[in-house]
Amino acid sequence: MDISARKALTHELRTKNVELSSTQNKLLSKVKELEEISHAIAHNLRGPSKNINLLTKVLLVKCGVSSDLEEANVLAETFTIDELASLLDTIGISMTNNLETLLNIAEIRLNRELPLDECDFESTINGVIGQLTGDILGKNITIQRKLDVTKIHYPLPYLESILYNLVSNSIKYRSLVAATQIQIKSSRDEEGIITLQVSDNGVGIDMDKFGDKVFKLNQVFHQGRDSKGVGLYLIKTQIEALGGSIHVESKVNEGSTFTVIFGNPGEVA
Repeated sequence: MDISARKALTHELRTKNVELSSTQNKLLSKVKELEEISHAIAHNLRGPSKNINLLTKVLLVKCGVSSDLEEANVLAETFTIDELASLLDTIGISMTNNLETLLNIAEIRLNRELPLDECDFESTINGVIGQLTGDILGKNITIQRKLDVTKIHYPLPYLESILYNLVSNSIKYRSLVAATQIQIKSSRDEEGIITLQVSDNGVGIDMDKFGDKVFKLNQVFHQGRDSKGVGLYLIKTQIEALGGSIHVESKVNEGSTFTVIFGNPGEVA
């Protein structure tokens, strides 16, 4: 009996099953990403919206328009109208910034076809340092570079965001008892994969305690450092959108090294 046709059909069926399984996994991943974004939006906006609602009622009480809410009546005696307006403005700006960040993350998640720029590491680093000059001055911070790779084909806004967040984190979480040393390196392996490393000698992260949370949204590992837990999540999203990855090695009071592995070597120079 000639079973070649049956074998061909069986092979085709297995191939289709593999493709179907792959598609199913991608859809599940996409659903998970969208659920994560939905939870993030709810988490980040629920608090500010409640505060705006409360302060608006306090303002109405203060202006004699309403007196329905007991808590608002109490707060109305505490704040002046100018103070209430200032608080509303501050919360509104924070809420708008949070929303823009989350929308940016959602756009990155859903849009993976991005134009590539010919980026120069040296000039991009200089631009980032320029933005952080106010944070660097007077803090005994040294930034060194070892750029074995000078250029990369990558979306420039993403590269700027990655460098800005990693360098600003090194500054934010610097040691308060030792001069801060930040080192930025770029390299390429034998397969053409480009790697970027940003290392520091700062306070570090307890990886046993927080290792699985480093790149999660709204995670803060050090108090009193003006951190919102958004930057690392954002750049991880940007990096993974282009097929790359990021990981961290860190020890408490010894510092951290963040390593970015960029995507397909066909996309880089």
